[in-house]
Amino acid sequence: MDTLIDNLPDLIWFKDARGSHLKVNHSFCQAVNKTKSQIEGRGHYYVWDLDPDEYANGEYVCLESEEIVLNKKETCLFDETVKCGTELRKFKTFKSPIFDADGTVIGTVGFAHDVTDLQNLIVELNILIESLPFAVLVTDKNRNITTANQRFVDTFMQDREELVGKNADFLMNVTKTLFKSKRWIIERDEEGILLLSEKSVLRVHEEKLLDVFRVLAGYIYLYMDITLEQQRKNTLLIDANTDYLTKLNNRRSLQDFMRKTPCLPNTVLFLADLDNFKEVNDRLGHPEGDKVLVAFSNLLKQLFSSENLFRLGGDEFGILLHHIEDKKTLKNYAEQLLSDFKEKVATRFSDVKISLSIGIAINSCQSSDFGTLFKRADMALYESKKSGKNAFTFWDGYGDISSEGI
Repeated sequence: MDTLIDNLPDLIWFKDARGSHLKVNHSFCQAVNKTKSQIEGRGHYYVWDLDPDEYANGEYVCLESEEIVLNKKETCLFDETVKCGTELRKFKTFKSPIFDADGTVIGTVGFAHDVTDLQNLIVELNILIESLPFAVLVTDKNRNITTANQRFVDTFMQDREELVGKNADFLMNVTKTLFKSKRWIIERDEEGILLLSEKSVLRVHEEKLLDVFRVLAGYIYLYMDITLEQQRKNTLLIDANTDYLTKLNNRRSLQDFMRKTPCLPNTVLFLADLDNFKEVNDRLGHPEGDKVLVAFSNLLKQLFSSENLFRLGGDEFGILLHHIEDKKTLKNYAEQLLSDFKEKVATRFSDVKISLSIGIAINSCQSSDFGTLFKRADMALYESKKSGKNAFTFWDGYGDISSEGI
């Protein structure tokens, strides 16, 4: 028995029913700084160097827990604070009754595991996560919440006590479980998960918590506010896809759209080019040329949705239309565009003779792609130019081509 208990790192002791120590192990002796002969036969106050008043005014529950075990006659687990020399230690303590042959309780046996360092680690972890400038959530390996910092509580308006123990399956049910007080929307991008509210954008970063044996012990979730970063990113994205002068979508935007989007039947592409625009720049200067481009862009915005308009470079513009089944509708668009350009743009710059040429390509079949559609619209535009300008030309998916002017 002595060999067994002396080789265990935890504190072990045996007491009789009166609380006198009958046997202790080597770890127990080290904790109280006494020998076995000094301990055996003595009570709690002497062994732990306490007087009754100090015990009564402290956080100790050792003697009370002994009484509980004796009364319940079963093994119990306690969190106990004990004084070891000049410092206090925290123990997880198992205490069990000892019975004689007749079933009478004749004493207790105790087994105490020192968790002071673990408790200190938890305190340090709480201090750390509370000092972080973003919301933090910590779970066990089953994703049950163990703690959350104050920023998490404030951000999502949650009760910390109600959170602990709940399963943090927030990635799938974010609006139904944790985040009841605000409407948060989940989005995913190439970097992971985003939470979006009316005013904020949070990036959710998940890290595994591993123990010293590299075994999964839990998860930590960091909710980093990237609102300003996202706003700057969106601004840069808009700038990269927008023509600076006319504020229309640029050629890059059209190319991205054509690369990512299938060319469905009844999709139509208008290519519009200003006739004699070089003469405007040469005779009146580039500032006047810019005014012509802006005036034409404003005209396009009056006739079509801005998302369908593109400045492809120089004086060439694209108009993308969807679900157009009636060729007569396209003809009306083209005629109105030529007429309005003459009335609202060309008349403002009467010193030069400017007009508009349009090429129209129609995807009339399932197999065409945007590359083919663009080439056909470009060829149709060339036919408009060749026919005398100030005209529009159709090229549909079957190779028919026809030109009309105003």
